[in-house]
Amino acid sequence: MQVLYGTNNPGKLKRIQAIFRESNIDIVGPQDLGIQIDVEETGQTPLENARLKAKAFYAQAGTPTFAVDSGLYLDKLPADKQPGVFVRRVNGVELNDEEMFVYYQNLLVTLGGRSPGYWLDWLVLIDEGGQLFENEYREETFLTAEASLVEILGQPISALEIDPELNQYKTEITPEQRLAKSNRFDRRIYNFLTMHLETSDICGLAREFAREQMEKNPVRDRLNRSFRDRWAHTNRVLSWAKRLQKEEGGDWEMIELATWLHDCGYDRARPHAEIAAEKASKFFAIHPYDRAEDVISLVRNHSRKEEDLALSVEMRVLMDADTLDEKGALAVLLDAMSEVVENPHACYEDVYGRILRYFPEVRREARRLKTEAGKRIFNRKIQWMEGCIAAIREELGE
Repeated sequence: MQVLYGTNNPGKLKRIQAIFRESNIDIVGPQDLGIQIDVEETGQTPLENARLKAKAFYAQAGTPTFAVDSGLYLDKLPADKQPGVFVRRVNGVELNDEEMFVYYQNLLVTLGGRSPGYWLDWLVLIDEGGQLFENEYREETFLTAEASLVEILGQPISALEIDPELNQYKTEITPEQRLAKSNRFDRRIYNFLTMHLETSDICGLAREFAREQMEKNPVRDRLNRSFRDRWAHTNRVLSWAKRLQKEEGGDWEMIELATWLHDCGYDRARPHAEIAAEKASKFFAIHPYDRAEDVISLVRNHSRKEEDLALSVEMRVLMDADTLDEKGALAVLLDAMSEVVENPHACYEDVYGRILRYFPEVRREARRLKTEAGKRIFNRKIQWMEGCIAAIREELGE
């Protein structure tokens, strides 16, 4: 897939092209498409400027387009002195590469020769259908007045920056190191674009296959059929998986495929993951996929949350996304409603008692979580539910 990077900066274009060199996404610049426009960056924030650039280049190209805008912030500078979005503009004057390099090198000298800092980056993507996606990233950096001997055209400050993760000047990071996505921003921009652009037709086919399988074999329980609809559960798991993958990484296409298929089998006599894996195998027999066995393994093993296994990042994301929906506030609510179904004469105290008996089971799920992001989200959910239980207790006068 060809994707336009909305920038006239050759250094930035080359950097992003290196990240995607072995992917299915072909990053091109405006010159490759015969586009010659200069977008006036009138925004006061990186997000505003990124939107302006993405929309302007998309209007010219009519092809998937993304743009990035950044603001630079140095720990040793007061708020009113921060470069922010005006990294190249000093006192209203646009600096060329040499002027920019000299200005920041001299600034660092006044700050003692070095300063920690960060780039606040906003990425705006417009897909083929015109849908807009946005995301914010913070990239830690370290600036020094002692410059690297290697320079990159269009990125003069990078010769003054050291990547904290690699402990190397940014101008000296190799394409191979970037492909490994050691740099946090590079890894996240790769994940963000592939998530929204590299979702292939096979994901849509898997989605429809899973829906058909669930419709053919619905859950029979009276309450569960209404409130634990497996299709609704699958879509919620996908939402959790997207949130987790943004922080944890992993191959998004594999995660999406496994999410659609993970609950497509159901039988009271056999584990649902085993049946879903069999159905997934039949799906891939019809729709060949080079990582089919990996996806089938995710589906087959996603319920083995209690076992001490060596897990891929994709498996950890899928397991935690499943747990976050299975054992959250909705699970407590469902169990409370079960009291009313089982006992038509149930009162508030009965439902409250049911919640108290079930909630510890939900809280114990924390030990099954595999990702740091999942643990953080789950702990926040537990705190919220504890507050709700305390409020019910107070209103019942207990």
